[in-house]
Amino acid sequence: MNVRKVIGRAIRFADCLTLAMAWIAGGLVMLVTILILIEVVSRSLLNISMAFAWEFSSIGAGLAMLLGTPYAFLTYGHIRLTLLDEMLGQPWASRLAILTTVFGLIVLVGITVATGQLAYYSFSRGVTSFATDLPLALPQAVICFGFLAASIQLAAALARLTMDFDNLNVKGVDG
Repeated sequence: MNVRKVIGRAIRFADCLTLAMAWIAGGLVMLVTILILIEVVSRSLLNISMAFAWEFSSIGAGLAMLLGTPYAFLTYGHIRLTLLDEMLGQPWASRLAILTTVFGLIVLVGITVATGQLAYYSFSRGVTSFATDLPLALPQAVICFGFLAASIQLAAALARLTMDFDNLNVKGVDG
């Protein structure tokens, strides 16, 4: 099998995973909004605060941000130093993009391993949250998955930068 085809399929998989995670992140933002609105109404009308609302909304907001990160990588929605790119010109701007992508990938892989270890530690020890007794391994595992997906998307970005895969794109993504 052609290596280029395999890498192309891996990039398409990463892009599809990224798009699915972006939709999940959007859904989480809507759920967090609804949860906070219910808390505000409950507090103002019934004078009752729901501790779980604050816990789940903070977890949901964090997960939404993290699950949306790979989409920012895919669509170049993250902060870029375009002025520096323009000043350097080609091929130095491309080399800088490759270097920063490799550095980001190394950092993300390290964070992925660390959050995976944290989730495993919480699971093996049975650690739960204070307010709701939610097993903390669950949100920590999702966080680990988010970092893994961001790592996969950066690896796809590195393949695009180094192997001229610019023509690959997921339907509906302007990247």
